[in-house]
Amino acid sequence: MREPTRRVLICGLVVAAALQACTKSALRVEPNQDVAGRLDRFLSPGRSSDVRAAPADNPFLMHGSFHAITHWNTAATDTTKRWAWTGDHALSADAVQWQPMAPSHTDAFHRPYPGDGHGLYVTGADRVCKFDISGDALDLVNCAKLPAVEELVDPDPAALQTLRATLRDAADEDARLEALATWREARPVDTPLLLPGWHAVLDRDGGLFAGWGRTLYRFADDGEGPRAPLTRTASVDLDALVADEVEAPAPADGAPPPDPLLGVTLTHDGHLVVTLPDTLVVLDRDLTQVARLPLQDETFEGTPAIDPEGGLYVPTSTHLRKVVWTGSALSIDEADGAWAAPLPVPSARGHHGWGPGTTPALMGFGPGEHHLVLLPVPGEPASIAVYWRDEVPSAGELDVAGDRLAAALTLDFDAPAFVGGSPLVQGHDALLLAAGWSSPVTTEAGLDVQASALVAGVSRPAPRGAQKVHWDPATRTLQKAWTLDRPLQWALHPISTSTDTVNLAEVDGGVLRLVAVDWDSGELHGTTTLGADPILRGMGGQFIPMDDGDLLLTGWLGPVRLQMPGNGSSTQEDP
Repeated sequence: MREPTRRVLICGLVVAAALQACTKSALRVEPNQDVAGRLDRFLSPGRSSDVRAAPADNPFLMHGSFHAITHWNTAATDTTKRWAWTGDHALSADAVQWQPMAPSHTDAFHRPYPGDGHGLYVTGADRVCKFDISGDALDLVNCAKLPAVEELVDPDPAALQTLRATLRDAADEDARLEALATWREARPVDTPLLLPGWHAVLDRDGGLFAGWGRTLYRFADDGEGPRAPLTRTASVDLDALVADEVEAPAPADGAPPPDPLLGVTLTHDGHLVVTLPDTLVVLDRDLTQVARLPLQDETFEGTPAIDPEGGLYVPTSTHLRKVVWTGSALSIDEADGAWAAPLPVPSARGHHGWGPGTTPALMGFGPGEHHLVLLPVPGEPASIAVYWRDEVPSAGELDVAGDRLAAALTLDFDAPAFVGGSPLVQGHDALLLAAGWSSPVTTEAGLDVQASALVAGVSRPAPRGAQKVHWDPATRTLQKAWTLDRPLQWALHPISTSTDTVNLAEVDGGVLRLVAVDWDSGELHGTTTLGADPILRGMGGQFIPMDDGDLLLTGWLGPVRLQMPGNGSSTQEDP
């Protein structure tokens, strides 16, 4: 996901529809058998023969939510129990709902309520908006804006409708880019300085934590239920917390300053972890500081993946580090279980500075499994590195004593592609998705991310390729499994552990299609044509399976709800 020098985000389906049973402490999702029967046809023909333990649930994430954290869990495996779409379908216009927000990367977080109520919080360039998604709705409730833009006039939905129509009907690329430029001139607030951090978190108490610039905010409902308005309840200036720390290292020659805030995640004891380029910060959820860890000669390059024992696995400009949260302090002491392993290609340009710039993913969660951490490594060609999470195995024919790096493998992606987002992990397998544009849109200021995402797969080539790799526990080697050579939209896609299928967003000739790929074999199990509407495009956006089989898309023009084929929607011919 992302090769810009500034931060960009990286960033039918689903198990049966859910009846929400609620207590004061938790919500539990129960399958609705009628909906489960309708979803049977979406099951993949094959079932995984390598079913392993799943990541541990984080008890401080929102209970009963189908998406409470950017990568679906704090281990960053990008997996969901909800179902993936299979079969051949084409959605009609009445199966698509859209709510306009200013063009930006968006992320979305689901909150269930007692009864049948459901809310959705969507982060944007300068605000968080709440939507009621109960039943088949996608209704705007309200937006809570950042203090810096509270006095600005809200974007006109009609203007966004006009932008949508112009982008859809434009005769050529110049007309599309001109329409985008015109919108930007009218919305000076939509700048990279106000884009949200990569990741956000919805906790079990209903607090949404997200960062902009060097400030972390908490948002929460003012009242009860899906129609209660969302308000900004607290914030903390992170500069004030780190003001007396050592000066951050200067970026490498020719590199711009790194982005101010890389992301937010949550430990299994309920503490927030915020990554800044110069400092790792742990806070209570009332936004009081608990601990911080500055680095002298490195910059942090991504949000950590977290294990239940307090291991924080975070890339820097030169290393992959395990930082240990002891419950009261952040430690890089080996006596506490911390370690630092050099990156295989430490000088490769990353997404924020000069490191890998993405979130690692954990692999192996059972007591008899190898416990590993996977990190994509930029370069030409791109590669994947696998590290031992815990104790390094003793010397032998299959490994080197004391070598934290367990394996590295070059990927079959054509340059300048790099890996987009975290590896998708299930069992001993991981899927890597190509990103990066061979013909990006550039300006005097450098890479134009919005414009490049808009025209990739339309008038310029899209990134190509998805590659699955397999960790063989017997030989302790990383092996190539299968490769899918298709043009892909820059997006996050979860694995459906219920169907052993992943839906990948293919974009070709401006038309977006969801391709159902069997997790084990790489075989195709159908294609759902979504269409050529620009609201379906994203900048590292997400395809989020819902409990009733519908699909949420965090598009760059605002959230979109796609009705699962057979859930009352009609079909049309593939355009």
